[in-house]
Amino acid sequence: MGEFLVPNPQRCGIGKKEKCCIFLVLASQGFQCARDTPLGRVLFFRNDMSAKRAPVKPYPECQLEEE
Repeated sequence: MGEFLVPNPQRCGIGKKEKCCIFLVLASQGFQCARDTPLGRVLFFRNDMSAKRAPVKPYPECQLEEE
């Protein structure tokens, strides 16, 4: 717990506004999943982002189906 995971940005919903995962972040190392980090707890309570999807399933089951 507390480690950043390396997600697939397309499967996390990048560019899909409310379908985008709220835990998808861009850091200096690239895209990361902040779900199980202190930052993830902060993101969960933010309501001013265009991303709205807060998955219940753990990574990687939380990702969207490929189109």
